[in-house]
Amino acid sequence: MTTRSILLLIFVSLTSVQAGEPFAPNSMAYVLQADRLTKTRADAVAQLANCGRELVVVDHAYTGGAGKEWTADEIATIRQGHPRRKIVSYLSIGEAEDYRSYWKAKWDANRDGKPDSGAPDFLDGENPDWEGNY
Repeated sequence: MTTRSILLLIFVSLTSVQAGEPFAPNSMAYVLQADRLTKTRADAVAQLANCGRELVVVDHAYTGGAGKEWTADEIATIRQGHPRRKIVSYLSIGEAEDYRSYWKAKWDANRDGKPDSGAPDFLDGENPDWEGNY
């Protein structure tokens, strides 16, 4: 999926579910792996809150692991940084990623790059360009 496709999906989603006037942001931030943005989680929240963007796209979690999801208070703080701000959570619908909280250890790949036999049918071989993506 291209960036243009992602942006189109975001735009369609935001304009179709909003009551009244459509949300058409003039600026956006697209931040995946927020743990690489700053040294601490609190600093990442502050930086996102103060980024000045109307639309902020983030992973569902500060890092990919389970238990690292953004809290309601963190999302509220980020949202309050701009009067029109909307926050959208990113989730790949084209690939499953082995560092995400939904990944099960029994799905780990065999040496051939194919998911283990305990993996669901929708998983295919590993993407040769993106380690850990199936």
